[in-house]
Amino acid sequence: MKIIEATATDRGRWDAFVDKQNASFFHYFDWKRIYEARGDLYIPLILESDGGEILGIFPFVRRPMKLHVLLLSLPEGASGGCVLKRGMSEADADHATNMFLDYIDAHHANACSMFILRESLSPSADPETPPTPLLTRRGFRMKYNAESGLPCTFFLPMESPFEEKVERGLWSHNLRKLLNRARRSGASVEPDPEFRYFDDFMRMLESTFDKHGGRTPTAQAMAARLEVFREKTKLFVLKVDDTPAGAILCHYSPTTCYLSKMPSSPDGQRDHRTKLLYHAALQDACENGYRFAEFGTTSIPSLAYWKERFKATRVPMRQYERECSTVRVAIAKAPWIARRLKKEVSRVTERLKK
Repeated sequence: MKIIEATATDRGRWDAFVDKQNASFFHYFDWKRIYEARGDLYIPLILESDGGEILGIFPFVRRPMKLHVLLLSLPEGASGGCVLKRGMSEADADHATNMFLDYIDAHHANACSMFILRESLSPSADPETPPTPLLTRRGFRMKYNAESGLPCTFFLPMESPFEEKVERGLWSHNLRKLLNRARRSGASVEPDPEFRYFDDFMRMLESTFDKHGGRTPTAQAMAARLEVFREKTKLFVLKVDDTPAGAILCHYSPTTCYLSKMPSSPDGQRDHRTKLLYHAALQDACENGYRFAEFGTTSIPSLAYWKERFKATRVPMRQYERECSTVRVAIAKAPWIARRLKKEVSRVTERLKK
């Protein structure tokens, strides 16, 4: 077996492996173009047999920050890390994972301060599974708050017919009342197959990130996402009085609908109108034969509560961190240390004045 860095010529067999192993949408090879539109370096690793068969993949990015560099697998979505061929024994899987990590350590880790790794998730994941022993032995620490249950994602099994099995059979009477209230307020949702409302979507997305923080995706990167994954993407637009007031961007693998970005305006947030976006996306996924819906990265309690109302199963995000270079970690923390020192000096100065 050997590790190689995949190139564009490997794209077809890479994506075929992703589909065959039921990996996530965020493991597709064409994310390379999207990450690199953001200024990241996308590094897709393949573990292949002596006969050239793919036995595993491990995509990650190198992200330059102001004073340091991060390794992330993967920044987008709740799933990342390596995907191995199903049916491997535990010993073979550990050996394969070690080969990937050894390669990363030898060729990429020393130039970076931190390695942030998200393990690949499945709808059948056991929420009580402890941290992966191999990753713990390799120096990774799982970042998960058992008390809050965060960060996490949610999986909702799809059953047809949607109205009978999901809307009436699974959702509460109260949720259905809120959906009807939103409809009576004059809100409605329509699909946007041509992405005519892309500019409105970006405007609301930028406003949402400004409000809640985080690294706002650029218009260039989002446009690249829609272009590259046009056949695996849908946009649903919430309208109030014929004016865009919210939207939800969905991506698709052969089995799963991924509810990705859902920005909205203040008008869209009134009268529970954004719930209509989830309803429309989930109904469409169900009617088109998808087996699951995944609700995306969830890191704050209010958002988790909002998603739980749709009766999806909470699954912890298995996110790990490991320091790669002590010197580079110190450099990365230098601005924070300087701010703390400045604050402490000011506090002492004020005390002396008194």
